[in-house]
Amino acid sequence: AFKIYNHNFFFSHGKDSNYMKYGLKMNLDEKTELYLSAFLKKTFKDTMNFDPKHDIVISGDLHTESFNQGKFFKYYKVPAMSPSSDWVKANFGYSLPGCQYFNVGEDLFETGIISFDY
Repeated sequence: AFKIYNHNFFFSHGKDSNYMKYGLKMNLDEKTELYLSAFLKKTFKDTMNFDPKHDIVISGDLHTESFNQGKFFKYYKVPAMSPSSDWVKANFGYSLPGCQYFNVGEDLFETGIISFDY
């Protein structure tokens, strides 16, 4: 986790091999938001605002892109920079490699995807 201006960024791979049978979902649902909110409140209680204007959760485990705004944070699934492995293609389909960027300033928040065509 880190803070840039008034934005709190929380990075996660999206799966915890000790406690989770499955990784974080592609799209934010109530169960996932509750799970993440409880974890973030416990771990980052002095940092977390629980406001989607300021708190951003980023996960990269599914190697594809998605964005959802929850009640308490923005939720991004970001692409992988490498091409899909045969295992990923067989289980999830081909995903376009890419990189998500965030341009953050005092009164600025922009994000986008740079896709790679291999």
